[in-house]
Amino acid sequence: MKAWRTIAIIAALGVFGAMGLSGLDFDFGGFVENSSTPSVALDSKNPVWAMDQRDRLALWADMHFSPQLSLTAQGSYAFELDLPYLFDVDVLKLDWQVLPSLHASLGRFVFTDFTGHVLNHKLDGTLLTMNFPFMVVTAGAGFSGLELKPYSLMLMSRSDVADQSDNSVILAAPRLVEKLEVLFPNLLPRQDLTVSVILQQDFRSSGSLIQAGEQQQFVTDLSGGRLTSEYFGLGLSGAIVSAFYYDAFFYFSLGSTLSYVADSASPTGSSYQYEGIQAFLGGIGLRYYSEALLSSRVELSAIVSSGDADNTTFLEGNTSGASTLFVPISQETLGIAYQPQWGNLIQISADYSFKPVTNLQLMMKVQSYLRPTTGAIYTLNLDPSSSNLYLGTEIDGIANFRPFSDLGVAMSIGFFLPNGNAFIGQGALPVLAGRLEVSLSF
Repeated sequence: MKAWRTIAIIAALGVFGAMGLSGLDFDFGGFVENSSTPSVALDSKNPVWAMDQRDRLALWADMHFSPQLSLTAQGSYAFELDLPYLFDVDVLKLDWQVLPSLHASLGRFVFTDFTGHVLNHKLDGTLLTMNFPFMVVTAGAGFSGLELKPYSLMLMSRSDVADQSDNSVILAAPRLVEKLEVLFPNLLPRQDLTVSVILQQDFRSSGSLIQAGEQQQFVTDLSGGRLTSEYFGLGLSGAIVSAFYYDAFFYFSLGSTLSYVADSASPTGSSYQYEGIQAFLGGIGLRYYSEALLSSRVELSAIVSSGDADNTTFLEGNTSGASTLFVPISQETLGIAYQPQWGNLIQISADYSFKPVTNLQLMMKVQSYLRPTTGAIYTLNLDPSSSNLYLGTEIDGIANFRPFSDLGVAMSIGFFLPNGNAFIGQGALPVLAGRLEVSLSF
């Protein structure tokens, strides 16, 4: 709580101290968002319907005390079908241009890595950006434990997942994230190089965790252990020829995770021990733009996240040696009808979009999913006896329409056709899902 008090005091001093400045530039507004996502598993005899309904009202204020100092704040009320009311502080950020080459941000805002696949999450902390003629350095640290649990997408352990259904838990998992990123723009003509290091530590109390040496696989009132991780990334992006671009990246992950491994000294034959993490995430993408051809964009990409063949469960399921399952810090929405997560997953996608008129964009996207090992994946109903690596393909159609500058509408429909030999039960059924998103600013 000390970190949150410090942020609040600094923000308050900035506001009240600026009230006496005649040059205060103040702006405010808000927006209303709605997202409705019905889906159905297509069983000819007994279709299974589901509905995800989310609505949000947000108010924001932007205060510029001087050309060098500003404060941004945003709060919101959210409604979901299983959570009818939730208030939150979305953003509370103090920006300070300390020097022409040094910018500092302090408070609550989104931290992200250069790909968005490892880290893309709201944290409470600070971020420094230093601009040099030949590179841009970004360094910072943020804490997740002051955010409300329903907004957290940092589900890295079985304890994190168990907290989501525990009404006595209010705040998100207490994790500290440090980031150092160096961008070398135009290292070669029209080629950018990025080097990234991201560290993550789990600050759960020992009393809430399964302890190393525990011999029983299932422990009353305890779900998992502590997970720490480090990510070392390298990215290269730029133009191949005019209007034809590429980006490639690779992350290698280290750390430690609780594992239920063979133990000859244990009466059960196994015990919980902390084993190392040796995992990776890599990808490559190609993009082509043509303004003359109705602002057309064609993109092909492939992303591979390593898995572990001996994992019995997706999280903390390692049973032998080092865990090779890649676990990102924050989860990511990958599809409409099928929503897996990185870790023992390969995604190969192709999409095409164009604008028949200025305020309308139409897109078609195809995403195929595979798993690099026969181990567990994020989604349920995987057939444990199946050796099939191909999981299925999703086809999406998306229309983004903005009739006015303050009104946006997005309509999407997705169809996922699973590999019936890889899943059992409802998981083997085709899924049809739609999504309507409306955003109104004021």
